[in-house]
Amino acid sequence: MAKQWYCKPCHLLFSTAEALEAHREEQRREGVAQHILCNECGEQLVDTQHEFAHLQKCHGKDQGLWCPCGDGPYARLGDFMAHVEQGGCGMLNLARLDQMRDEKQKFTQQLREITNQPIKNDFWSFVIPSHEFNSQGDFTHQQQLNAEHNRKAEQSDWHGMEETSTPKSTSYSGPTLYELDQNDPSHPGFNIANYWHPTTGKYRCPRAGCGKSFLKPRAFTAHLRGPAHSNRSYRCPWCQRSWKSLQAIASHVETSDVRCRLRDSASFGVYIDQLTAGLVEPLSSRHDDGSVKYKIGREGLQRLKQMIGGVPGHDVHDDKENAK
Repeated sequence: MAKQWYCKPCHLLFSTAEALEAHREEQRREGVAQHILCNECGEQLVDTQHEFAHLQKCHGKDQGLWCPCGDGPYARLGDFMAHVEQGGCGMLNLARLDQMRDEKQKFTQQLREITNQPIKNDFWSFVIPSHEFNSQGDFTHQQQLNAEHNRKAEQSDWHGMEETSTPKSTSYSGPTLYELDQNDPSHPGFNIANYWHPTTGKYRCPRAGCGKSFLKPRAFTAHLRGPAHSNRSYRCPWCQRSWKSLQAIASHVETSDVRCRLRDSASFGVYIDQLTAGLVEPLSSRHDDGSVKYKIGREGLQRLKQMIGGVPGHDVHDDKENAK
């Protein structure tokens, strides 16, 4: 029996691959769903909107981001954030990034206190892990008001509509740093030797119900910092979904999909600036596939230099050439 090619959405058989491809192209021109295949991986996609989102998410251009410590390049913003979050960087970790972010948001906090009004493009309640605000890990009432105001204002800008109302503001004292868990590698009293088991020759996770062991210290600390045991929560201001790691929220916002259009909004650059404490700066130019271009931001770089100044063996690199 001669080989036949099957169109699953239409339940039709074709005698040649060329005939099937011609059928798909015709259906695509007419706007019929489920007739688009990714040229890179062959995945079947619903429509051109899903195709565009798929290409950017799964086959986007490499960013070539170099960490100021000299490591890299990193193909995605999420990869760079994972490098920082999982302890791969010798000079920048979550605790230090939190400190940089806390310093950066002081001006917005002061302005909010003076005006007693929500500030447009104030995403601090989203980019600062929610457990820094209260022990339950939830947003305070005022942060929810600010977040809702920002989301409505941004979506109004996107659709060309005028904002008709502003939430009433209440007093807001600003965020307070959370008390780090004793098993958090960023805790000042953390001592990795306490987790070493001479019988197995490995570091054992102290979390109840985990029991995982690691031969390498870096792998062990990365596990402790990872989303499996993290009580952190970052929320996207556009789609309101929450993510348990910096890598996850960065990966989400840098790729556009049909449910979240933050990356295509006018506030995207401000959000990334606040999320990374000025360390990563989105550029106005784009790659050929429409994905955002990034560079290491000078504001965050200078703040990092000031923070680690005088530390032996630490040299902050300004660009790719210096990082080599």
